[in-house]
Amino acid sequence: MSDGAAQANSEILLAIIDEPDIERGLELMCDKLDLRHGVYHLAQNANLRMDLPYLKSTYPSEWIGHYLHKMYYLVDPVVATGFDADKPFLWSDLKWNTPERKAFLADARAHGVGNCGYTIPIIDRTGRRAAFSVTGEEDPQVWAERIEWLDLTLQELAQLFHRRALADLYGGEDLPPLSPRELECLFWTTQGKDASTIAAILEISEHTVRDYLKSARQKLGCTTIAQAVYQATRLRLINP
Repeated sequence: MSDGAAQANSEILLAIIDEPDIERGLELMCDKLDLRHGVYHLAQNANLRMDLPYLKSTYPSEWIGHYLHKMYYLVDPVVATGFDADKPFLWSDLKWNTPERKAFLADARAHGVGNCGYTIPIIDRTGRRAAFSVTGEEDPQVWAERIEWLDLTLQELAQLFHRRALADLYGGEDLPPLSPRELECLFWTTQGKDASTIAAILEISEHTVRDYLKSARQKLGCTTIAQAVYQATRLRLINP
């Protein structure tokens, strides 16, 4: 990391670290780093890629309303890739070759979203997924060079905003680290399935199902499975 990038990293983090409001933090980031827009997007349920999204951004409210009205989330490759990818990506690397995606891109640019973008997918230890994006107005090649220079700063900001979002929603980020199998067993329990039926659905033994439910119950600090299901639902770790 160059001295210039290290200084930028330090300055932007110091400017935002004490700002509790995520949208204000995104505005400060855009101002300090000369970005067009910043977006933090959390899928609230760990067992789903996207459900009841928690969204904070510097986008104009008119664009957000227009986006939802046009149901652009059905064709937006940034959203689809952001909640599925494991590594950051430039928006120019996505496929924009369908008529629907081309129309969406033209509309987004007309509404001032930006000429180019970059997204950092986030997967925390509970399996919860989020996406942090920034946009700019540069030529794609210039943008790619800027992103390479600022990447470490943006990675740290992504984690900072993620922690802020969890604190905003749940009062902290220390959520129980349930495994995917534990979450699946709890989910099927909410559907009225007993251990033998869950075993058949997941193609594992009934004994293993009971072990997963027991470990999930203990991690959640509960004495019964019913309490564990309630707690996991309250924390939005599962979505019945």
